[in-house]
Amino acid sequence: MAMLILSWPQAVSAAADVPDWSYDSMLALSDQGYVRIPTNEIHNLSRQQMAKLTIEAMKNIEKRDNITASSDKTANQITNYAKLSSQDAAQYQMLKDTEVQLTARYKDLIESIKHNSKVMTYGSVQSTDNMAALKKIQAKEANDEAELADVVVRLRDIRIKLIQYQYILEAWKNKQDELMTQTISQAKQKLQVTANTDAMKEAAKLRVEFSSELAQAGYFDTQAAKNLAVIQVPPKIIGVDLEKRFKIDGEVRYDYRHNSNDTALKNGTRKYPDDRHRMRERLYMDYNLDNNWHLMGMLESDKAIKGDGKNGAIRLDRYYLQGHIGEALVTAGAFGYLMGEGNIYDSKYKGAMVDFGSPVNYRLSAGTIDQADKVYTAVATYKSDSYTAEAGAYRFNNLNGHKDRTILMGNFIKPIGTFNLGLMYLHGSDGRIGSGNGGVFTLSRGKYNSWLPGNTMWYMKYYYQPESTYVEHTMNGMADWMQGFKGYGFGYSRTLKKNLVMNLEYDMLRDLTSGEHNNTIWASLSWFFSNYASD
Repeated sequence: MAMLILSWPQAVSAAADVPDWSYDSMLALSDQGYVRIPTNEIHNLSRQQMAKLTIEAMKNIEKRDNITASSDKTANQITNYAKLSSQDAAQYQMLKDTEVQLTARYKDLIESIKHNSKVMTYGSVQSTDNMAALKKIQAKEANDEAELADVVVRLRDIRIKLIQYQYILEAWKNKQDELMTQTISQAKQKLQVTANTDAMKEAAKLRVEFSSELAQAGYFDTQAAKNLAVIQVPPKIIGVDLEKRFKIDGEVRYDYRHNSNDTALKNGTRKYPDDRHRMRERLYMDYNLDNNWHLMGMLESDKAIKGDGKNGAIRLDRYYLQGHIGEALVTAGAFGYLMGEGNIYDSKYKGAMVDFGSPVNYRLSAGTIDQADKVYTAVATYKSDSYTAEAGAYRFNNLNGHKDRTILMGNFIKPIGTFNLGLMYLHGSDGRIGSGNGGVFTLSRGKYNSWLPGNTMWYMKYYYQPESTYVEHTMNGMADWMQGFKGYGFGYSRTLKKNLVMNLEYDMLRDLTSGEHNNTIWASLSWFFSNYASD
């Protein structure tokens, strides 16, 4: 072991810059059998040698207790601590998201097994003529049980990893507080796990202390790769290899839309569009100029198989620059802008936008859209673990060649278990049609993930939106053909296999002015692709 320590590729520095507490932590890990050290020489070991022992301890903890970890630090300590600790935070969040998804799947499988067992019990009691159906149910139950066993194992592993990352993130925070001489009180959670939490704590402190040396040895890259192999989530890339600076993401989508009440008239012509079958292709391009500024674009082609009149022409629909100036993220050009979750506007925006601030994020923009000469927006968003709150103001000058329209928005989102509850208030004032108050109520579950087979997401919405509260709505229903509307919307998404996603939407709306009803069914199948690896 002594020869292994001396083989460390960096120059051995004096032991004077090794804090005394780290020797005690290392001895504690040695006493528990996680590392073998020359105890009679430990106080003469350099930082590089201590880092080598830290790697050994972390590997043995992972091997013995089935846990992993990752983090970092460099010469410019404050800046690099923030950068490298964010990688750990991203890993933790990806693990947390996966835990939520697997927990939901676990509950679904339990309910499915209960249902199948009940059906088989009733079927066997009532008759023996349905053996084929019973065998089919038995096969389904066996598949569910096999998947349930896999989900239980993955949930156990991920929850142990989450405990480890909680200790690692706590160690990062303590070190950052020490460097910035700030006093921050923390509430420590009481965690009960089968892993050795005392060893986790000691190893986490050593890992942060010797992060520079560990980074030079490539330890963090190895740990990130191991984590991704377990959670099957693409890594959050920090810094782009300039040799692979041009990225392409694409989507090929078929969609179908059917509207009821196709006999309704407005000014002597049909009020609502025809049913539509359409193929839509989008190619998203990202050219990394200097690891900060990116040149972005989107090519789009719409081809109507039936209805809509699209001819399949290819056009450059998005083109913009995006990068940071100081702490602010700046976007300039023609880009997509989702205002008020799409309940106000969802389409192309030509202009400039800046995002800045924390914990309250501010977004300011000035530009133009096809329907208005000038558009100005200001939005403030606060996010915490327990809720999200935002407020915004949107100004559209000379809208559709008429008067100006101003829309005020307030939004509150609250996670409740695996569900999300959303309450949005809207107030619109228009020089031509007057003022109106409205809102959107949302209940949803899950997130849209094209890379996770079996992933599901659904939502239910209730809308009440006078015409003055929106400009171009995100829904596939007939809101944009109505003079204000109210009604319900339902959506469902399922990833059939990696990068193949099915979407369904059903909107039941009534025009607030005419009282006419219109129901819309929309369905799509999307295939996603890219020119770079995502796993």
